[in-house]
Amino acid sequence: MNANGAVLLTNTQIVGNSSEGYSSAVGGYDCFIIFNNVTISNNTGDSGVLEFGNGAKTVFMNTIVYGNTPSTIYSNGQDNHTFSYSNIEGGQAGLILTSNDITVNWLDGNLDTNPLFSNPGTDWSLQSGSPAIDAGNPNAFYNDSDGSQNDMGYTGGSGIYIPSADVNFGNIGVGSYRDKNFIIYNTKSDDITIDSFSSSDNQFNVNVAGFPFQYRD
Repeated sequence: MNANGAVLLTNTQIVGNSSEGYSSAVGGYDCFIIFNNVTISNNTGDSGVLEFGNGAKTVFMNTIVYGNTPSTIYSNGQDNHTFSYSNIEGGQAGLILTSNDITVNWLDGNLDTNPLFSNPGTDWSLQSGSPAIDAGNPNAFYNDSDGSQNDMGYTGGSGIYIPSADVNFGNIGVGSYRDKNFIIYNTKSDDITIDSFSSSDNQFNVNVAGFPFQYRD
């Protein structure tokens, strides 16, 4: 992916690919890619399994990158990468960074361990006892469909995704207000209904006509 492209990958398998001279799974230059509940495995190539450059920005959450040849994630040139609650073979030390102006945000919840796929090569669901089960983002919003904590990999989550964001409203005078827009991605085939909103104090509100409201896919 090139030229300011942006893509969200969620509940996705990237498996069984091969290449010569390039990344075996995903390559991105000057782009923005979100990996949420993605399994990347059994890919082979001459370069790293993932290759980024020219200011690429990536977010990995609830994602497994394991069992690829080579297993490395390759990055060059003012890139910015964020990893949280993901199983990355080789861990942070396994990243290949070719310049000093690459930013890596290695946040909470990351693993570097065999995820115990059910049958690597044909079935990348998780065996019972896998360390990736209930190891994804613990925020209830990302829970699996059965209500349990998010499982890393393509089978986890509810099919709904809200990109995390730092929100700074700055100094606001009494009686004034500022708005912040959030995007809800619904990758399910069914509509979702939001019944209510709650906040830790009464300074925040959701600007909708009223609850419940329906969000179509």
